[in-house]
Amino acid sequence: MDMDASTFSAWVAYMKATRGWSDKDCTERLGCGINQVARWRRTGAPHYIGLACASLALDIPAWTAQDTMNARTEKDAHGTQAV
Repeated sequence: MDMDASTFSAWVAYMKATRGWSDKDCTERLGCGINQVARWRRTGAPHYIGLACASLALDIPAWTAQDTMNARTEKDAHGTQAV
């Protein structure tokens, strides 16, 4: 499901208010150009951008191969190795 224009605009406003980000900061962190952010404010953004926005808002770092290795070695509450 795509991120509608009002939700994307709200995300930009939230990042500005809580992080002090500018439009340029938003574009750099999303890996796009300033014109794209302006377009998404009018038309909405693709689903993957919504996921990236959530990750940035929640301070979730990018996935790495090390994360995959950690997931294979962690144990659950019962001491069973997670898969």
